[in-house]
Amino acid sequence: KIEFQDGCLYRMGHKIKNDAVNEAISLAKAANELFFELTGRRYYVKPILVIAGWYCKCNNGRDMPCLLMNEKQVGAWIKNDTPPSKIDSKDIELLRIKLEQYDA
Repeated sequence: KIEFQDGCLYRMGHKIKNDAVNEAISLAKAANELFFELTGRRYYVKPILVIAGWYCKCNNGRDMPCLLMNEKQVGAWIKNDTPPSKIDSKDIELLRIKLEQYDA
């Protein structure tokens, strides 16, 4: 069992000495900055730390800086998540095109 409490990860009740949560948050911020640099627009980017094969216990509310879940929970979360603002299909297409060009 993996738990997220008070900004720290715990495995089987023992604090994990790594910075995975802060890394996920930093990567989400970097992705958001890249998206803005490429398109001039801000997008909803929520960091998710996926721990494959473990039972994950976390209050995954909107106010959490990073969500914690296992691989089986990701699809349902994406399907049910409601971004703070609706993303226009044209914005998604613009981002897709810019990312394809960035990767080339």
